[in-house]
Amino acid sequence: MPQGLQCFDENGKIIVDLTDKQLTAFKSITIGEAVAPKSVQDYFGADRIGLPLTMPGIHPETTVAFVTGRQVGTQKNVVGMQRCFVSITAADTYVLSCFEQAPLATDTLLFYKFR
Repeated sequence: MPQGLQCFDENGKIIVDLTDKQLTAFKSITIGEAVAPKSVQDYFGADRIGLPLTMPGIHPETTVAFVTGRQVGTQKNVVGMQRCFVSITAADTYVLSCFEQAPLATDTLLFYKFR
């Protein structure tokens, strides 16, 4: 079985397959580093959508990104955690958005490039 991100519909049919043979790690950065010099709370503000950030070398057609953090009560890293997601909006530009609460400054942004 390939390893990577795979999503299935309710019938077990694969609808997204981003396996390790299709992606290569590009960049890893903490959310605190990404939004500096602002704090995480100042970056997200009341509307929970941050301002555009810059990452040279990314593009919406060739790059995907995820936010990971510690799962509450465990030592496991999990993707998303229903707190924050990444939108690559243009070449070299992305935006972070969050739902229920802002992510931690130590949560990590992972960028992957398609081969």
